[in-house]
Amino acid sequence: PTMFVNRCQDGWEFRDGIPQVPDYAIESVADEIKRVVERLSSVLGVSISDEDMMTSLFNVLEYFQYWAEIGLLMKNDPMPFSQIDMALLHYLAVICVQEWQELYEACRILYEELKERVAKGEGPLKKGTPKVICPVVSISDPGILKLIEELGIGPCVCELQMFCPTGGVKIDIG
Repeated sequence: PTMFVNRCQDGWEFRDGIPQVPDYAIESVADEIKRVVERLSSVLGVSISDEDMMTSLFNVLEYFQYWAEIGLLMKNDPMPFSQIDMALLHYLAVICVQEWQELYEACRILYEELKERVAKGEGPLKKGTPKVICPVVSISDPGILKLIEELGIGPCVCELQMFCPTGGVKIDIG
């Protein structure tokens, strides 16, 4: 069966000058997730408890800490790796991961190696390459982004990286 999740994207409310996702939007998405979990539980014949959901949520949030720190390294000149490589980290956020501790360790190692590249001034593109915001990297053809890099343009951030924890837009590509 096909399930659709309706997301409420009506914009932001400002509380004390800080953009926030409206409470009704959070409640709406939570209700949609509950509906999907109930349907999946029924179709698959398994029970997905609130505890299971919270464990998964916390795993993803811990992963996002690594993802964000690695993404911030892309502000350096030269960038320590390609946005094509960063896309692999984006996709990990939406696929089923069972060995979270191994993923965290891999991200920690990657982060340390990228920091070394930053310290040495190494990267796939030359220092001074103009930086741009790019759309989400195509899963079916990352060669499009490779072409952009070969033209001497550095896609350093994609739309998935443009939001801060409060949900507000945070464009800071260095």
